[in-house]
Amino acid sequence: MKKQVDQVSEGTIVLEDIMGRTQYPIVKKGTVLTHEHINVLKEFKIQTIDIELSTASLNPADSNEKGLDLQAEPFNHSYNHVFSDLYDYAIRQYKNHFIQWQSGAPLKVESIREYLYPIIEFLEKDDSVLRNLHSFSTKQEYIYHHAISVGVLSGMLAKKMGYTKGQYLQSALAGCVANAGMARISPRLINKTADLTEEELKEIRNHPISSLKMVQNSPLLKAEGKLGVFQHHERLDGSGYPLGEKGKRIHTNAMIIAISDVYHALTTDRPYRKKRSPFQALEVIRVDHFGQFDMGVINALFSLIADLPIGTKVKLSNGKTGELLFKKPSALTRPLIKVILTNEIIDLEKNRSIYISEIMD
Repeated sequence: MKKQVDQVSEGTIVLEDIMGRTQYPIVKKGTVLTHEHINVLKEFKIQTIDIELSTASLNPADSNEKGLDLQAEPFNHSYNHVFSDLYDYAIRQYKNHFIQWQSGAPLKVESIREYLYPIIEFLEKDDSVLRNLHSFSTKQEYIYHHAISVGVLSGMLAKKMGYTKGQYLQSALAGCVANAGMARISPRLINKTADLTEEELKEIRNHPISSLKMVQNSPLLKAEGKLGVFQHHERLDGSGYPLGEKGKRIHTNAMIIAISDVYHALTTDRPYRKKRSPFQALEVIRVDHFGQFDMGVINALFSLIADLPIGTKVKLSNGKTGELLFKKPSALTRPLIKVILTNEIIDLEKNRSIYISEIMD
């Protein structure tokens, strides 16, 4: 029978796969609904579902007659699992598009919105998964993961900075297509591990221009988004490219995409460089890139990634596991940590050789 999700109770059996904006079901046929299932359905704005009577009114023989294995479908679609489905689907779609662009196909912004926006809408409710976003990336398909991740980070950074929903969705879209121009460079350069020649470096540095050309006629990306695409490798001190712009001539949207781009690159394995932990990457951005990025955007990134709740379990670079005891607004990457086994208190601001290497589930 069909029933409104708001009226469904725990123990109800799902008769048909329930699809969301993913390639796979949110909840599979035969699942016995729990409170967590129902919350996920509501998050995906599912209105009605096809259900069977509750398990309390069925005996095992009834279940078998109806082809329902009540033990075979344990709930595994936690919020992180749902995010993983959305993310994996986006990677596959972007990869297909990128290969088409390499063959000269046009970039259709509306197609990218279809798989990028559901991720943003998911993160609007819980953005904690962003702290482990780097863990989804693979070295072999870095360029596709980088595009989706930069889009996601750009959108959530803009949201953190107080942008309206329409504005931060535009930031997400601009961040995702900012590196689309890489499809127009020689494929052999994309994963090259040796040093680039001057000519090869020049070709790589032309990708913002190519990205802009690919989206410039789309009415779905507004002017500030297109400017962000074009300027995302510019730096406030004039050290960037393609034009060497500096200071206020660089749009804030470009700074949002730029920091998202650098942060994700630092936290993921590359063919020529090992990844850093998110907390290390934040410190690299603040120290090694001082003067290149807008401080308001940097502070928003720190807040988004490093502002952990008290009690969060973390793994330290010295191998010890602890929990966050006290955080300092001026040093979010270096809180006080209490080691779980010994109750030792480590002040990471004073012990600079130790850092948070991993956030534990």
